[in-house]
Amino acid sequence: MELDRRPFELGPLLERVIDLHAPNAFASGLALRLRIAADLPLMAIGDDDRIAQIVGNLVSNAIKFTVSGWVELDARLDADATLVLSLSDSGPGIDAAVQTELFEPFTQIGSASTRKHSGTGLGLAISRRLVDAMDGTMALESEPGRGSRFTVRLPLPGMQRQPPFAPALLQDFRLAVALPAAERRVLLRLARRWSIDMLRGHAVDVQNEPFDALVYREGQLEPDLVSAFRARGVACWLVGDEAAGSLEAAARLRAPLIESRLIGALLDFRFSRVAAD
Repeated sequence: MELDRRPFELGPLLERVIDLHAPNAFASGLALRLRIAADLPLMAIGDDDRIAQIVGNLVSNAIKFTVSGWVELDARLDADATLVLSLSDSGPGIDAAVQTELFEPFTQIGSASTRKHSGTGLGLAISRRLVDAMDGTMALESEPGRGSRFTVRLPLPGMQRQPPFAPALLQDFRLAVALPAAERRVLLRLARRWSIDMLRGHAVDVQNEPFDALVYREGQLEPDLVSAFRARGVACWLVGDEAAGSLEAAARLRAPLIESRLIGALLDFRFSRVAAD
């Protein structure tokens, strides 16, 4: 199999895959998350189209077979600088006897909860073949009733850990959040990546402390408290897909929470304050 070898931006590639599949996840009532390590490299060298295909196949299958709950893509480097992409879900899980067959073309999981779906094997077989061509590995951890985790390890050349970004516009920036625990963990990694001081605890618990911005989910805060934060000059963003929520006047961050949307919003806010001064 012929593979391209070219530099590409790793984070934006993963964001594009997640955004592509987000409408299907939200239509099924699932939470979809991208969790990148604080030191994930900005650039990588390899076949970006093929890597996107691998990740897209895994995300698509997870959404298809997960009836309720969540799907999460985690990206990091391991100790020897190998790229590790883990796709986890809260789906029905897969019996050990079936797992080895999943990578055969057109294999279908046979549990009653998933029998209505088409087979998954072709996409997984292609993904396994692509991973093998990149001298990587693909592993599956799963058991019935406890979800699944597919882990892809790719030894891409020249991978170096990214030091924290520290743009002048975000110097001394303090961020409060009112989010479910899993989304909070996503933001905590991004805050470390961008040298942002993310306050510990729920926004309700730190409401008397000074902070510059708030990211929250509807139902996590009383509307009057959000209004009080805005009156203090705090930038407040409500996270949700386009169909979610009833606070139409609120500034929004479209879910899933990803680096480009969050940091773009924070930089725009800080730049507007500097320009106003």
